[in-house]
Amino acid sequence: MVLWDVVTAKQILTFDHAKVVICCVFSRDSRFVATGCQDKVCRLWETRRGKETVIFSEHDGIIISMAYSPNNNFIASASADRTIRVWSTHSGKAEHVLRGHVGIVLSCSFTNDSKRVISNDERMLKVWSATTGDCLKTINVEDVARGAPVPLGMRKLTWTLSTVAPGLFSRFIIAACNNRFVYVLDVITGAVSYTHLTL
Repeated sequence: MVLWDVVTAKQILTFDHAKVVICCVFSRDSRFVATGCQDKVCRLWETRRGKETVIFSEHDGIIISMAYSPNNNFIASASADRTIRVWSTHSGKAEHVLRGHVGIVLSCSFTNDSKRVISNDERMLKVWSATTGDCLKTINVEDVARGAPVPLGMRKLTWTLSTVAPGLFSRFIIAACNNRFVYVLDVITGAVSYTHLTL
């Protein structure tokens, strides 16, 4: 993986991996970058020197998505093993294993206060406590998208991506569905606050 300067377009560092890097995420202060790989391993790197500082290898599937907590203390890694692991950026030890998804976990993100993790597979979107590891809310795609126009040829409704809205709006989840609608959901109640059709 290569780190580039966005102003000069010059290569700054190369982070060597034995397998393909699937995803990466910066810490909020940009001092570190975490990578998730095809080899089922997550790695944490210093962005100044390119030094590998932490290795996390407790997943049983490739890493699909990663999120850095806003307080910089934890990383959530989502995997093809149907779990999300919340682990310490300092020790590399897992704090919680979030189980309950029925398919590959496609995305994960932290709320702005670092207290909740949002994740989704194709069928379910889940809200978790980052403190206890408990599932606080499950939102099924059929319950939200039922009644919306269905594109021709589409066989079933699926979530494709989800993320927490930034900054002061992190009470809301942005969730994309394969019916071409994007939904804004309340992170506490799961209620739909807004929908938008994408072209």
